[in-house]
Amino acid sequence: MNNRLWLTYEGVPFLYRSGYELWYEIWKVIMLTYLMALDVDLWNGEKSEQNEESQNIIMKGLSKSDADKVRHYESEKEVLDKLQCLYGGDRHEA
Repeated sequence: MNNRLWLTYEGVPFLYRSGYELWYEIWKVIMLTYLMALDVDLWNGEKSEQNEESQNIIMKGLSKSDADKVRHYESEKEVLDKLQCLYGGDRHEA
């Protein structure tokens, strides 16, 4: 596997792009595992201190252009749902 996939920013899994190839599905699993290891409560969809913490961690794992696409969302679930639409092919409308 490509070692560049595991690049991190401040220890946060980074959503790595290689040319047109986006490693989103692998990043998503790594990011969710990382958040669970930090004992961050996911998917509550409510505005809370912990939601802000998890959203901040996710945003640190994105490039500026990716962060610009999702920064206006208010919950980590909305951010991850939009990323899924953009890069994971999917269940939601982009």
